[in-house]
Order: sequence, then structure tokens, then C-alpha cells
Amino acid sequence: MSVIAFDPNRTHPYSLKRDRSARLEFLLSLSDEERKQYQAEFDALQAAGVDVKDKTVFTLGVLDGPLRAHLDDDAISFAINNRGDDAPSTVKGKGNQLKLLTVRFGIRGWENFRNKKGELITFETVSIPVAGIDGGNRQGLSQAAFKAIDPDWYDELAQEIMRTNTVTEEERKN
Repeated sequence: MSVIAFDPNRTHPYSLKRDRSARLEFLLSLSDEERKQYQAEFDALQAAGVDVKDKTVFTLGVLDGPLRAHLDDDAISFAINNRGDDAPSTVKGKGNQLKLLTVRFGIRGWENFRNKKGELITFETVSIPVAGIDGGNRQGLSQAAFKAIDPDWYDELAQEIMRTNTVTEEERKN
């Protein structure tokens, strides 16, 4: 049995949160406006040995359903070998690409994000074409903003962004 809960007084994007741990699946509509403040375990200046008072705080958002499906589909490719029954098929995973794009589309802002010189880094997004999904374009970090994020941080940020699409204990109780 599945339950779908919608607020009739507002519009709903296609994104849904799934509660995979419960016996029943509860689907909750997500809003593209939903945001989460996240203070990362890492800090650029701290890593460089500079003492700072204000930590970097990222604003993370929800990946809408069509975008999330597109990213998941692009992360895995299958190839059937046509050289006979004994020839192996191949599966290729692009986990790093999935993390990169999750970070690029999932970060909606930041505060106190500084380079190693202590200068604030400008948060900037651009419209990025995404082939094969409704609407075609999504807002994502500009190339300059994206390159400012240390690649070692992608895992942590991508995991937190994906957690925004997971039902919390508090949501489950309601």
C-alpha cells in the first residue's frame, strides 16, 4: 500500500521523497524552494592553516525528479556484447560524474566561502542545458563557482544533497 500526501493549496514539483525503511511507502511532495543549511566538516581556510571565526555554510536544495532521474541514468551504462553467448556484457558506473553533477545542481548558495587568501568567493549560477528532461535547462553553479569547490569535498556535499530527498524521522511522524 502506498500513500501520497499533497497540500491542495500549493503547486507541487515532480520530486518525491521516499521512505524506504518503512513497510509502507509514504511519498511526500517536495518543493523546489526547500532549502537546508549545511556546515561542512571541511573548511578551506582551516585546511590551509588560517584561523577564521565564521565557518562556511552551504545552502543545499532539492534535485527535482526529472533531473535526478537523468543524473541516475547517466551514471550507469550497459553494453551487450554481440560476439556470442559466452561473451560478457559490460556495466560502467560513473559515480564521480554523478557526485559532480549532484553538487553542481544541488548547491543553492553559500556564506563565508573563502579562497586560501581569505577572499570571499562569489556564488553564481547559470542556466545549464540538460538533454532529455522536461524544461531542458536547470540552474546550476557557474563554472567559476563550481571550480572553487575542492574536489575532495564532493563526496560530503553530494551525500548531504541526496539526504534532502530522504524522509526524516520528523516527517515520518507527521
